[in-house]
Order: sequence, then structure tokens, then C-alpha cells
Amino acid sequence: MGFSIKLAPGVRVRASSRGVRTSIGPRVARVHVGAGRMGISTGVGPIGYYSSLGGGGSRSRSGGGGSRAAGEALMTAAQADKLHRAYAIGLALVAITAIHEEEFTAAQRPMVPPPMPVDEAAIRRAYTEAALKGVSVFRRSVRKALTADAAARATAAAAQESAERRIACHQEQARLDRLWEALLRNDPSVVMDQLGSAFEDNKAPAAPLGVDGSEATLTVLIPGEHTMPEQVPGHTAAGNVSIRKMTKRERDELYTLLVAGYLLVTVKEAFAVAPSLTSVRIVAVSSAGRSAYGKRRGHAVAAAVISRESLIGVHWSTVDARTVLGDVASELLLNERGANKVLHAIDLSTEPELDAIMSAIDFDELGDA
Repeated sequence: MGFSIKLAPGVRVRASSRGVRTSIGPRVARVHVGAGRMGISTGVGPIGYYSSLGGGGSRSRSGGGGSRAAGEALMTAAQADKLHRAYAIGLALVAITAIHEEEFTAAQRPMVPPPMPVDEAAIRRAYTEAALKGVSVFRRSVRKALTADAAARATAAAAQESAERRIACHQEQARLDRLWEALLRNDPSVVMDQLGSAFEDNKAPAAPLGVDGSEATLTVLIPGEHTMPEQVPGHTAAGNVSIRKMTKRERDELYTLLVAGYLLVTVKEAFAVAPSLTSVRIVAVSSAGRSAYGKRRGHAVAAAVISRESLIGVHWSTVDARTVLGDVASELLLNERGANKVLHAIDLSTEPELDAIMSAIDFDELGDA
């Protein structure tokens, strides 16, 4: 008997009589670590296998010289290196295929913490020390009077400081409330600032381009295809771990998942930080080098319109990003060619609205991916 707990999207811990085992990633590229041997499994898309990443001959249960522990310790340096490489590749696959699973905390009305309490005792000590400075300890009556006066002034100063802190907190809360109300009204400048701040630390650089009513227009810069892994873990007929070169079809499908993943996760973040947005118009772009004038430029590789409502109920951890994108987008523009549906740059000559959006993107300011 055992149990299973989902700690986070794509991360599940299973406990049984054999021990604790952690699975990381979606079905399409899942790494298993813990009780038993480490393994990598996939079950969606172009790659499908389960490999025990420890090599594997049969285990003898008969008596004699060797024990199972001793046999498993005979891994060569080459096997260990291959094991670690396979693990690293598996994690890279997980990182790509699980991009769209990231969750964001919905924005809440910002609250200013209560003011720090005034240390009246410290104020009193300071006032008393100042009042008694240079007064002889033998002038007891004078020191007593000065101490009483210092205490009274310290109490008044502490009360004044406490009142000023409360006023400062009140004013700051009022300022934050105005911003929050403006955000809820979808004030363009406030929403743009909120989105810009949220996107600052994104792995794929993103930027807001405009806000019209309750719809925001965004762009996200997708890493180039050269960033895709070139190898994939597998196993030999004997069950040992192997590493092979990824086929072009596998790389193409993986890149499509990358594009869809970054597009979706950017939309999810936008809805989280701007709670009154009802839809997002987004363009995923890739770098196209620099012009003859040294200015960076790019290609549009995907464009979509996605509503907040369409994301309700999505099974993020069990469905791949390309499928999710196709199901949630009310408008979707992808230039997929051939039987393998390879992504190509969108022809802007037939898409005047998209061409206008592309013209508004400052690729130098957007950053690098």
C-alpha cells in the first residue's frame, strides 16, 4: 500500500513499501528518481520509451560469491558518464515540454504592513542621557527633575513618531489603492507597467505592446531552434541506457512545443498580474539577426488571441502545449508546413494587422533569447 502526492505541476512523489520515488515532468518527458533505479520515460509526441538509467543485466538470487550490491557497483566510468548525460538531457526535455505548466499567483490588492511600533524606552533613554549630561550625580533633586522632564518629552516624542508612522502608512495605502483601482479599470499605463515589471525576469523576454479596453497585446521572444537538444536518451536491446541523435522530426516537434509553451506561459502570467484583462493578443517572435543599419529584427512564428475564460479547466500537466494552444486560442496563426508541420516564419504580406504589430516591436529593447 502506498500514496501519491502532487507537490507542484509536473512534480509528484510516490511512497510505497519499496521507498520514496519522485517523478519530475509531464508524460512527454518524465524523469524518475528515488527508490529503485533512476529512469526516464516519455509517452507523448515523437519520443516514447522508458529507460532504467543504471544499466541492467539480470540479477542472480542464487548464493555464491557475488552480491547484487557488488554487481551494481561495477559501473564503468564510461557508463557513469553516459548515465549523467542521459539524466541531463532528460531534464532539458522536461524543461522544454513543461514550460506551459508554470502557475502564477493571482494579483491581490496590495496591503501596507502596519507601522513598526515606536521604541519609547529607547527614546526615553536618549532624552534622559541628553538631559543629565554634565549634571553631577550629587545633585539628586536636579537630576530627578530633569529625568521627569525628559520622560515627559520622550513620551510626547514617541507619540508624535507613532502618529507620523500611521499617517505615512495611511498615505502609502491610499497610493496603492489608487493604483489597484486603476489596474482593475484596465488603465492602459498602469496595466502596461504591471505587465512590464512581471516580464522582467522571464526566461523568454516578453513585453506589452498596448492595452485596448480589457485586451492586452503582447510579444514574446522565442529562443532559436539552435537551442534545442540534439540528443535523446534511450536504451539498447539489452536494456542499457543509450544516447542517440534526435531526428529532425523530433527536433521540429520539440521546437513547436517550445514556441507554444512560451506563448501560453506568457499569457498565463499576464492574466495573473492584470486581473481585469479578459483577453490577450500575443505574437511569438524569433530573432532574424540585424539589418544593414545594425538594427535587430525578427520573424513572427506564431500569433494568437486567447481569452481568460478559455484557460479555465485546462489540464496543464497532462496535455502538451501545442494541443492546449490549439484548443484555447480563438484565433491562431501558425505557418506549419509539410506532413511534419514544421514551423516557418509567418508571411506578413497577407497579414496587415500582424505586420502592424511587428512594426511596433523594438527588438533591441526586447532583449535576447
